Amino acid sequence: MWNGEPTQARLNQAFKRCKTIPLDEDMAHLAGRLRRISGILDVVDASVAAAAAFATSYSSVVIATSDEGDMEQLLQADKSIRPRLVHNEIRTHRA
Repeated sequence: MWNGEPTQARLNQAFKRCKTIPLDEDMAHLAGRLRRISGILDVVDASVAAAAAFATSYSSVVIATSDEGDMEQLLQADKSIRPRLVHNEIRTHRA
């Protein structure tokens, strides 16, 4: 979690290279469907998975997560979203 402290300089640099995607109604509906199908209850993870599915205009989609298992389960819950992902890469980074 980013808190703006100087010790998080590397995380701040990474954020500067990220594109923010606002959560809209369509993504919220997809996040809810992913939660229901996958059984994963985390709203934030489901919203991230939905945003990745909607990020079709970008050359790649990278999801940084500390919960690789849940994210993978969400991304695989609805096979209809897979073609909408340009690139799906899950990396876990532990501080």
